[in-house]
Amino acid sequence: MSTNLYVSEHVSLEAGVPTVPAPANQTLKIGDKSVASARFDPATRFIRVLAAADCWISFDIDPVASSGTMHLLANVPETFGVPRGGAPLRLAVVA
Repeated sequence: MSTNLYVSEHVSLEAGVPTVPAPANQTLKIGDKSVASARFDPATRFIRVLAAADCWISFDIDPVASSGTMHLLANVPETFGVPRGGAPLRLAVVA
């Protein structure tokens, strides 16, 4: 069974909760090497992530996740804002 990071992109929040449907969803495998998502849609303003295992994540144009980046706990959903304008961001994850 593989361990995944689930990423959903959202355009708005209602009372602090991402609105649905999510215009895009991605699933990344959490492993020993950093794996990056596809670029977020330009309309995306928030992303919600849920990891099936503790992991490390990074946001950037060409991100690389490592033990020096943001730590994410397993089974704890997190929501992050995506800045408007600029180059589309991606998310990377590593175990």
